[in-house]
Amino acid sequence: MKLNVETEQSGKIPSINDPISKISVITDGQNFSLDSGTEEEKIPEALKLLRHYAQLIASGKADLHDLVVTKQLSKHPYEYHSDSLQVVAARQLLKEGVEIFPGQTIRYIILDEANKKPDKRVIAAELFEPSTCYDVNKYLGLLLSSAETIFGPINYTFDRLGDLSWLTGDANNPSDEAQTENIKFK
Repeated sequence: MKLNVETEQSGKIPSINDPISKISVITDGQNFSLDSGTEEEKIPEALKLLRHYAQLIASGKADLHDLVVTKQLSKHPYEYHSDSLQVVAARQLLKEGVEIFPGQTIRYIILDEANKKPDKRVIAAELFEPSTCYDVNKYLGLLLSSAETIFGPINYTFDRLGDLSWLTGDANNPSDEAQTENIKFK
């Protein structure tokens, strides 16, 4: 599910007065391009694509390698006073005998961000098993946040951020599809 989004705008910074002319999404070797029609025609297409990936994440079947988060440490893991996700993952690696140093990039998968036990929140990417379960709600939130970043330059924001049911509903259910078509933007 490698997702790479490219936008074209004649070298200009996106603005509401200069809408994005093309949105290309490259995933699993397939290239989806939203370059025909008006902005109003492109948005529903992009929402359908967003919904496809939301449903994949919600199903629990997303490839774990595609969900790896990468962050850089600014100091040694034991110099931190908080248990941020990257620090917990770095400490997991230290326990496994991996040398960790300031400036190093840490890769991890979010298991249960709200768990009270730090080691249950995240697992270092080097340590996960194929049966590892990820935090569906966290990854759906990250997906939606990314979508807002993409749509933001043309003044589109999701005003239903807290309710993801429209996004993860049954794609074959006509009422769910109609609901996707009716998503309102600010």
